[in-house]
Amino acid sequence: GGKVAPIPAFSEFFLPKDQGVYMILLFAASMLPSLFGWESYLLMGDMLFGLTTAVFAIEGMSFMDFLLRLKIKNPYGRGAIIAVFYLLAPYLLMTAGAVEQGMQLRRHIKVIKG
Repeated sequence: GGKVAPIPAFSEFFLPKDQGVYMILLFAASMLPSLFGWESYLLMGDMLFGLTTAVFAIEGMSFMDFLLRLKIKNPYGRGAIIAVFYLLAPYLLMTAGAVEQGMQLRRHIKVIKG
């Protein structure tokens, strides 16, 4: 068989920039049925909203793990903090994932850290 690339650390998970643009467009499209009252498309809008929020929440958790990794070396401690944060503020993680996707904050932090 062929060689399989190793799985990167969770803190390195990210959506490629070109696909992130499409996810943001899908997120905007998911809002259209409820904004315009298109009753027959509400389920589709809810499903798209769920998909995009899940993707951006995972990216937000990955970004949070990246930031926590700078100070907290214990992976169980980081995981517990991320889990509690997800339970208390999932939309904040989703927003952080979307912002990180648009601004590529990890790349800038890596440049600053050297």
